[in-house]
Amino acid sequence: MTEGEKRPVRERLEAAAAEWARLERTREALWSERLLLETQGVDRDALSPRGTEFLDASHSATRRRRWRQRALLMAVPLALVLALGGVRLQAQWTRARKVAWYEAQATGLTERGLARKQAAEALRLRAHGLFEAVGGGTVEETAARRESAERAWEEALTALHEADDALDEAGQSLEAALVVDLSNDRVRGRIVDVLIERLELAESFHQQNRLRELTRRIRAYDSDGLRQERLQAPPELSLTSSPSGAEVVLERYQEDAKGYRTLSGAQRLGRTPLAKLVLEEGPGSYRLTLHAPGHVPVQAPVLLGRGEHLPLHVPLPAEGAVPEGFVYVPPGRFLVGSAEPEDMRRGLLNAPPLHESQTGGFLVARTEVTFGQWLEFLRDESPGGLAQGRRPYSDVRQWGVELTPAASGRWRLTFQLNKRSLSASEGEPLLFPGRAVRREQDWSRLPVSGISFEDARAYLAWLNRTGRVPGARFCHEREWERAARGADGRAFPHGNRLEAEDANFDQTYGRKTDAFGPDEVGSHPASASPFGLLDMTGNVYEFTLSMGAREEIAIRGGSWYFDRVSVLAANRTFVEPRTRDIGTGMRVCADAPAVGP
Repeated sequence: MTEGEKRPVRERLEAAAAEWARLERTREALWSERLLLETQGVDRDALSPRGTEFLDASHSATRRRRWRQRALLMAVPLALVLALGGVRLQAQWTRARKVAWYEAQATGLTERGLARKQAAEALRLRAHGLFEAVGGGTVEETAARRESAERAWEEALTALHEADDALDEAGQSLEAALVVDLSNDRVRGRIVDVLIERLELAESFHQQNRLRELTRRIRAYDSDGLRQERLQAPPELSLTSSPSGAEVVLERYQEDAKGYRTLSGAQRLGRTPLAKLVLEEGPGSYRLTLHAPGHVPVQAPVLLGRGEHLPLHVPLPAEGAVPEGFVYVPPGRFLVGSAEPEDMRRGLLNAPPLHESQTGGFLVARTEVTFGQWLEFLRDESPGGLAQGRRPYSDVRQWGVELTPAASGRWRLTFQLNKRSLSASEGEPLLFPGRAVRREQDWSRLPVSGISFEDARAYLAWLNRTGRVPGARFCHEREWERAARGADGRAFPHGNRLEAEDANFDQTYGRKTDAFGPDEVGSHPASASPFGLLDMTGNVYEFTLSMGAREEIAIRGGSWYFDRVSVLAANRTFVEPRTRDIGTGMRVCADAPAVGP
C-alpha cells in the first residue's frame, strides 16, 4: 500500500475514533472486520493514541464476535444431538466441558478487570484531589497544577477503559457459556456480577449513558432480582442541627422523561438529633428542610450513595441574621465540574471532571443585582464623586449598554442591540419590539450590566460600609456552582433539560435582534435552583472568584445572547478586571452569620 493509499484510510480511521470517543466508546461505533481489512497496510506509529486505541478496540470486538459465532455454531450440533435422542450423558459432559472452558476464560478476564478497576478508582481519587488543589496560586502555578491534574485524570481514564474492556470480555465469555447451557443459573449470576462491577465503574466516573445501558442488562439477566438489591441498598443519615430540636422534612428528587428534576414524597422525619435514619427509598438525590422557632428555615440538598452512612450537621441562622433577598446555604458537599466528553469538558467548558467537593456556609442573593439597586449605589456615592466613574456602560458599541444621568436627576438606560437603540428614562418601561411576551420591562428590575469587576468590587464595599449586607463579597466559583446545582451535579439548576421558556438564553426570543436582551430578575421561576435562586442560567453572566489562579476572574451562568452549552452550570469563562460587557453583571454573596451551638 502506497502512502497515497494509506492516508485516506488513516483519516477515516481517525475520524471514526473521534466519533467513538464522543459516543463514550460505545461498541456500536467500532469498525467491522471488513473495514479493518483496509487498515492492514497502515503504520500504527502514524496513528494518534486515540486512533491506536480505537483500532485495538475494533480488533478486540471482532474477536469477541467470532467467539460468539463459534459458541453458537457449537451449540447447534449439541441441540440437534439432543433433539435426535443422542447419548444424553455424553451431551451433558460435552456441554459441561464447554461451559467450564468459557468460565475459566471469564475468571481470568474478571481478575484482570477487577485489578484495573481498583487501579482506576485509586487514580480517579488522586486526580480529583489534584483538581481540588489547583487554585490559590499565580497563573503559572495554577496552569502547572491543572496540567498535572489533567495527566492524572488521563491515567485514570486509561485504567477505566482497560478495566471495562476486560470485564466486558469476561461477560462475553459467560454469555457464550450461557448459550451452551441456557439453564445454568450459576453462569447467569456471574454475568450479573460482572455487569454490576462495570456499573460501579460507570457510576464512579459519572458515565450516565453507560449506566443506563448496564442497568437494563442487569435487569434482563437478574431474573430473581436478588443481586439488584445490592444496587438499592438504603443509605443512612445521622442529622444534627444548631439549635437542636429542628423539625426536619425530607423530599426526594425524581427526574422525569424530559430530564426535569422535581421534588416528591415529602415526609416528616421528626426533630434533630436524628441518628442512623434509614432511607428506604434507596440511594439518590434528596433535599432536607429544617425549621426551628426563631430561626430561618434552611434547605440542604444531599446526594446519598448506596449503603452510605452520612453524618450531617446543619446550622440554622437566627431570624434577622439573613438580609432580605438572600438565602443561607449551609456547609455541605456537592458535585462540581462536568461529565461531558473530554474534548468538550476541557476545551469548551474549561471545567474539571465531575467530582465531589464541598463549601462552608454562606449567603447568596436570590437574584442578580438590578439597575435599580445600582442606582441606589450611584446616588449614595455621588457626594464622593464616584457616580460617573461607576456608571454602567459597555466597551462594544454595536452591542452595548449605557446608563446616563439627565439634568432632571432622572437616569436613562440605553441598549444597543446590533446598532438598534432601545432607550427609556426612569419610570418608563423599556420596550423590546420583537418580543411576543415580556415585551415591556421595568428596567430598574433588569440585571445590571456594563459594569467592570472593579465596579462590582466597589459596590460590594458600599454594601459592607453602609451595613446593607454585612460581609458582602463575590461568590467563589465553588459556592456559585453549589448554589446553582445543589448536590447532584445536574446540568442546569432545574435538571438536565433546558427549554426556551425555562430561562433567558439565545432561544428564548427566537434569536431576533430586536427581541434579544435581559429580563426582569426572577422572570423564569421554572429554572429555580435547589436553593430557590433565580436566573442562575442565562439573563447575564455573573462575576465570581476563580477556583483557579488568584488573578483569574470567572464569569458563570451564561447570558441572554448565548446558547445552551454556554449556559451549562459547569461552564467557566474568564474576563479581565476592566472588561465591561452588555451581558455581564453580578450576584452578591456574603459571609455566613454566626450560629450558636
